[in-house]
Amino acid sequence: ARAQAAAAAEAGDAGVAEAAALRDQLADVQGELDAAKADADAAAARAAELQGDLDTARAALEDARAQAAAAAETGDAGAAEAAALRDQLADVQSKLDAARADVGAAQADVDAAKVASDAADARAAILESELAAAQAEVTQAKARAAEAGDAGRSELAALAAELADTKDRLAEAAGGREQLREQADKARADANHLREKLDQLREELAAQQPAAPGADPEELRKALTAVADAQRDLESANAALESAQAEAKSARKASRDLDQRVESLQARLAEAEKAAATAKAAPVGGGGADLSGIGQTVADLYGVVSSFRPDLRSIGDAARMLNSDDDDERSEGSELMRDTLENANSRAGELKNLVASLRDYLDKHGVQA
Repeated sequence: ARAQAAAAAEAGDAGVAEAAALRDQLADVQGELDAAKADADAAAARAAELQGDLDTARAALEDARAQAAAAAETGDAGAAEAAALRDQLADVQSKLDAARADVGAAQADVDAAKVASDAADARAAILESELAAAQAEVTQAKARAAEAGDAGRSELAALAAELADTKDRLAEAAGGREQLREQADKARADANHLREKLDQLREELAAQQPAAPGADPEELRKALTAVADAQRDLESANAALESAQAEAKSARKASRDLDQRVESLQARLAEAEKAAATAKAAPVGGGGADLSGIGQTVADLYGVVSSFRPDLRSIGDAARMLNSDDDDERSEGSELMRDTLENANSRAGELKNLVASLRDYLDKHGVQA
């Protein structure tokens, strides 16, 4: 009986230590989440500043179109006016090029914030897996205490119910992320449709525009083509700006969702510590179910959880590489992030199977889970 009591106490101490380690890791993830939210906010602010440049370019384009139309109506094909029109169109094109470059920079900032948020999301998922392993150890300690009577089995059932509730919440969060991805795909499809429609309108305008009497048809055709091209580029730049703003909004929402999940994990850590302390203090004696064979399953569970730790370090390294100014280093960081997430997903599947085996074992031996 003393040996069994000592074993239960040792298991409870291990659960408390594991919970403390998880708290430290969650604090690190909290810091990364704050940084991701700050990056997303900065990207959104920069995208908003670009709106002024686009408005200026749009006004210049409208003025150029008006002058082109006036030239077509009057039939004035003078060299000076044609040259002035071309200069105005070139100026509009230059402003559009600058706006597109700024939009591209804003999009890069949003992408970087999204990568940081995804990395924090992956680390939070791994920490959730480690928390599940800690709960499994507490479950084992509770199972040993359950041999003393119904009180231990009731506590074990309560922990199993909490674990099931956590899985349901994680499933809901995954559904929310999938919905965001679907909305982003729809927005991109709408943007492609708009670009196709603008191209069609440009072709129709060039085909239907009559040449004014006395005007140089070639000069008018070039002017109309330049105006149509400038309009298309302006609309594309505007669409890119709207996409950048939407991505920034999505990144902020993802950061808020992760923030809520971290708070939930912190609360569950406190519950795990309390359960471990209860297991340590619970009396151990004869009677109850024989759970001597559960040790190997828990050992396998810890093996899988331990393998997540290198993945955490790799995710951090990949995130730093993605923020580098060197193109090759960013490419290596992207590949490292992709490989690490694939490994983590594979281990998550192994962890799910082990948890299922543990619950089946408890059911088989008459312990409610």
